[in-house]
Amino acid sequence: MNSKKEQILHQIADEIKKHLEQQYDEKSRIDWGLYTGLLGLIIYLFYYARWTRKDTDTQYADSCLEYYLDNVPLTQMHYSYCSGLSGVLVGLNHLNTHQFAEISLTNVLPALNNYIVRLLKLDIHNHDFMHGAIGLGIMGSVLKCKEIHNVLLSELFQRMIVDEDTMWLTFKVFNEPQYIENISMSHGMSSVVSYLSMLSVTEGPYKTKVQVVLKKCINYLKSQLFPNYQEIGSYFPYTSLKDSICKSRLAWCYGDLGVALAIFNAGLLANEKDWKDLAIQILSDSTQRLNTPDNSVVDACFCHGSAGISQIYNRLYLETQMDQFNIASEYWVNETLKYSKHPDGLAGYKTATGNSSVTEYSLLEGIAGIGLSILSSIDITQYSSWDSLFLLNLRE
Repeated sequence: MNSKKEQILHQIADEIKKHLEQQYDEKSRIDWGLYTGLLGLIIYLFYYARWTRKDTDTQYADSCLEYYLDNVPLTQMHYSYCSGLSGVLVGLNHLNTHQFAEISLTNVLPALNNYIVRLLKLDIHNHDFMHGAIGLGIMGSVLKCKEIHNVLLSELFQRMIVDEDTMWLTFKVFNEPQYIENISMSHGMSSVVSYLSMLSVTEGPYKTKVQVVLKKCINYLKSQLFPNYQEIGSYFPYTSLKDSICKSRLAWCYGDLGVALAIFNAGLLANEKDWKDLAIQILSDSTQRLNTPDNSVVDACFCHGSAGISQIYNRLYLETQMDQFNIASEYWVNETLKYSKHPDGLAGYKTATGNSSVTEYSLLEGIAGIGLSILSSIDITQYSSWDSLFLLNLRE
């Protein structure tokens, strides 16, 4: 099987290199983002080069990063984590922290602070992780930007809805007009729990209040559990019990995996055994949900496909050493290899969108994320640190 994995990894690298050469010729149209754009592809190339141990691959990744740093328009970008400034800064910090490149953000951050806070204040009611303020909060946690927390936490605490011992926010999803209750990792309360979990172990004037609010947010997530897992087929609904009572998909973005992972990581950081035990029960049962139509896995991408599922179980095996997570990760990486089947795809891969499928290069929905997940399955300890970019590991 490793030969198949290696073949696909080489093909993905070749596809990305060809794509980057085309992008450089059309600089005005470049997506510079972490999840959707150029930075995610460069991160794949650095991990790929570390795996191949070839100087030529390392030099190529270095040259791509040099071009990126010389041209990325930091002060002209939206602030979003998915495709904008906050994700870019987290991604660059990741490359520096893990010794892929020497990138000093020390001089950049002070110059960007006022710009970032101004953007945050303009869109403060948008609590989305990928496209809104929570993404900036994650960046603030990673890069220790206290000004962001001072603004964002005040807003969150004011907007929290309180019902006895639970607290939660409502969210706008994409361009929908109404606010809804949403528990997902990609756009809802699970990312808020992840943000608060990171802050709960950080010294600061907000630490005690954050710890209290975090517990109430966990209580809210627990209140969203279906009463009968066996009957419905998932522990959590798609968005919330108020807005969606049907079985949720198996994926990072929505459903049991993202929500339970947020609870698990909160338990790790806060040393709350009950939270960890609940999360492990949910995640253990999820390993029995295989690639059947009712689990809505239709492609290999990280966001909602098999590569993301495989990496979540990979991370859980690293944290717990429970064999069932290792077995599940291998099952889903095998499914990922099977999705490399399209003659007109990238390394055989296409991403489902509506009733059709498209070629996609990105970290979130394309071959870069698929490649990193496959690479992690080859060496679980050496090539898995990238998953902190998706909040799988909050201790990076």
